[in-house]
Amino acid sequence: MNRLLKVLFFLFLSVYILYGQDKNNKEPVMKDTKLVIDVDTAISLALANNLDIKTEKSKYDSKLWAMITSWNIFIPDMKLTSTLAKSNLDQDQRTTPTFKYEPTSIPPISPDEYIQPEWTISAAFQLNLPLNAAMGFQVYQTVLDYQNGKISLDNAKNKVTRDTKKDLYNLILLQKNIEIMEKSIATAEKRYNQANALYRNGIISEYDMMSAQVAYENLKPQLMEMKNGYSIALLNFKQIIGIKRNVEIELRGEISAAKIDLNYSELENKYLNNNLDLKLMMKAIQSLQNLKYINISSLTPSVIFSYTLDPYFKKDALKYNWFKETIIEDDDKDYSSDYYYRKDNWSQRAGMFGITLSIPVSSFIPFSKEQMNIVQSQFQINQNKIAYQKMKEGIELKLQTTVISMHKSIESIDVLKLNIKLAERAYQKAEEAYAAGSKELLDVQNSELELKKAELNLLKEELNYTSGLLDIEYILNTKL
Repeated sequence: MNRLLKVLFFLFLSVYILYGQDKNNKEPVMKDTKLVIDVDTAISLALANNLDIKTEKSKYDSKLWAMITSWNIFIPDMKLTSTLAKSNLDQDQRTTPTFKYEPTSIPPISPDEYIQPEWTISAAFQLNLPLNAAMGFQVYQTVLDYQNGKISLDNAKNKVTRDTKKDLYNLILLQKNIEIMEKSIATAEKRYNQANALYRNGIISEYDMMSAQVAYENLKPQLMEMKNGYSIALLNFKQIIGIKRNVEIELRGEISAAKIDLNYSELENKYLNNNLDLKLMMKAIQSLQNLKYINISSLTPSVIFSYTLDPYFKKDALKYNWFKETIIEDDDKDYSSDYYYRKDNWSQRAGMFGITLSIPVSSFIPFSKEQMNIVQSQFQINQNKIAYQKMKEGIELKLQTTVISMHKSIESIDVLKLNIKLAERAYQKAEEAYAAGSKELLDVQNSELELKKAELNLLKEELNYTSGLLDIEYILNTKL
């Protein structure tokens, strides 16, 4: 009784612990549907939820298991069959005479009748194991496929990381652009109200008043277009990072990147071979070369090991026990005879063990299918080598043009920073003039708007530089 209580106690304790762990392992529930997204959070979500990465991960896992289990090519082909059959012949047709031999009697004496069983049962076992040189290359092919899958997965992760950063920075820039447009509309509205008041007082003409109104109204569709573009870009961004479209997010981040000295020749010599697209193409060439070796090795002899068993039950399968010896009951017969006393009712017909050497003679005929497969493999290898060279030259051109664009962005950033300083000084002067009464409020607002535009232009160029840097890191598969 005490043992039973102890067992029940430990079972209850185990269930309690597992239940407690399950509660602790539950994902935290968000009280607020708004998610705060910065660069690191966006990349983490994208790598965990992006469907393209999940697809490549599934392919990678499949190729990994194919490589791990590639040894199963050496498992022999084994078959085990069993047949239960009923004869369509009558008993008279299944009855055949048999003769018992005496040592001194020729021909045999005392003919007897042997009735073939109505129901028969038989079994068969076959084992076949072919071995040839191609099997080794087939195993190596799974290794190449696995390496190809790993490169594809890394490439997908790098691409998603780059696109996530680009989209996040682009959304931040769109937000800044919308803020400036909203301020522009507010300034245009104030300018229109001021013009309307001046028109009513007879200071300006109706044309000037209406021009201010048209300028104000024309900005509204532009703002709607910006907001629409932002909403579409936000939906695409949510899809990349793998969150639901109805989840509200708050973006945080700054568009900035450390300016580094980029030398095209140095980058090409040091990092170009890291490009994952080039590695994928090289793996494709290696796979084609291995396929060629498989075709060549198919011309070599094959050794086939085979083993068969085909026992059958000599008595009626529905009348006699399959696994016990049987004695034919007949008072007129001598049971000491081997003919009537069966120690084993199962008989082997044609079982054997064999070693076969198979030589594919037809494969050595010129222009045979096998010979042409080898030739076609070499053609495909040559074509892929040309494609590799073409891809490499395209990547080199992309790298060089990106470096040139980034050098231009660095120079533009320096100029735009100077423009910001000038705009800040103009805004400061406008505020001072407005405080002294020599300028109107709209002049101050216009100066502030020009400052915001200068800051936006700097952000755009910073984004161009950052995008170029991300492209170079993706091309070279390295961190700069």
